[in-house]
Amino acid sequence: MACQQPTTAATAAPPPIKITGAPPARPLSWANIALIGGVASCSAEALTYPLDWAKTRQQLHYNTGGKWLGLGEAVRQGVRQGGLRVVFSGMEAALLRQAIYGTLKITLYETFKARFGPGHTTKGSKPSMAVSVLSGAAAGGLSAAVASPTDLIKVRMQGEGMMQERRAYPSLPSAVTTIIRKEGLTGLYKGWIPTAQRAVMIGILTLPTYDLAKRVLITHCAREDGVGTHFLASFFSGRSQPIDVIKSRIMHQPLQRVGDRMTGTLYANSFDCLLKTTRQEGVLALWKGTLPTFMRSGPWLVVFWCCYEQLKGIALASRA
Repeated sequence: MACQQPTTAATAAPPPIKITGAPPARPLSWANIALIGGVASCSAEALTYPLDWAKTRQQLHYNTGGKWLGLGEAVRQGVRQGGLRVVFSGMEAALLRQAIYGTLKITLYETFKARFGPGHTTKGSKPSMAVSVLSGAAAGGLSAAVASPTDLIKVRMQGEGMMQERRAYPSLPSAVTTIIRKEGLTGLYKGWIPTAQRAVMIGILTLPTYDLAKRVLITHCAREDGVGTHFLASFFSGRSQPIDVIKSRIMHQPLQRVGDRMTGTLYANSFDCLLKTTRQEGVLALWKGTLPTFMRSGPWLVVFWCCYEQLKGIALASRA
């Protein structure tokens, strides 16, 4: 008679499988993110700066009743005035701006996402698009407000010689001391409102859209989280042109003393600049500098995001 297994005997459960391997990397600290973001921002700025200079020269050209200043003519006029090195005027202010603005923006963005997204309660969860958009807007506006003095100095150095009132800023320190001496400490913050408004738009158009594009490429297009994906995702980021024109003009306008303070002779505020520019030069004047902006923004974002992601990957690997 065949031996049968007793029906009452409990079958032993197999032992749990132990998965061995490297533990997951610890998340980066805010200091790590700040350093990586600052290096990536300054790298992108340095490689694309001449186009930013040309964009500002076009934006500061007033064509009331005349023809527009083209990209080629803007470059030729500048080079005739100051030689080839003029296309790099204001670069030290631009790099300092990115060291402050670029560092703060990406650090605040990642911090806000981690703090207000589901990730701070559910490990591994991704923040919603609404959280990402609000985080990008807040990070952009706050960081631009802090770094506004460097933006003002950059615009004035880029537009040197375009106004009858010539401002000589041979260096970044001399620009700071000259502005404070002539306009007071508040003079460094002229135009900070349109600067922050523009940065809010950029924060919305660049940070969440990149995250979303990268997520879609990885999850739906079966792509790896590598440099190729970072390169493609960076093309989905954008820019906001009209606010940039207003910001540049307010920062660069001639000044006059009224009582105990210096005020602009052309525009009282952002809205006044908007009305006067469209009334005198047409609505399309708000898109001056679009060509160099388009030529610059793509490479800038590609360099920034690829550099940021690669440095971030190296930092995470070192913490595993």
